[in-house]
Order: sequence, then structure tokens, then C-alpha cells
Amino acid sequence: MDDSNDMKTKMDTMLQSVMKIENACFNVHVRESEYMPLLDSEDPTSFLLGVPSVDI
Repeated sequence: MDDSNDMKTKMDTMLQSVMKIENACFNVHVRESEYMPLLDSEDPTSFLLGVPSVDI
């Protein structure tokens, strides 16, 4: 059985997915001021589908 090759492929794919998520979160955090708040939003920092910003 050559499970080590399969595991390496899965780990590489997982690393790519984590990097994509980290980059997306970073971009949203950095560019938060560029997004316009929704018209009916109570919170002026709310910019993603009416979901309030999350403090990290």
C-alpha cells in the first residue's frame, strides 16, 4: 500500500485550502473600510450579508 503518497497529497491540498482562507480573512480585515455598509444595517461596520463584524 502506498498510503504515504495519498497522505502527502491530502496534506498539500489542506495547506492550500488553509492559505486561501487566511488570505481571504486578511483581505477582508485590511479592506474593511472599502466596503459600503448595507442600507438597512444598524451597525456601520457590517458589510457581509448583514452579518456584523467579528472582533478578532
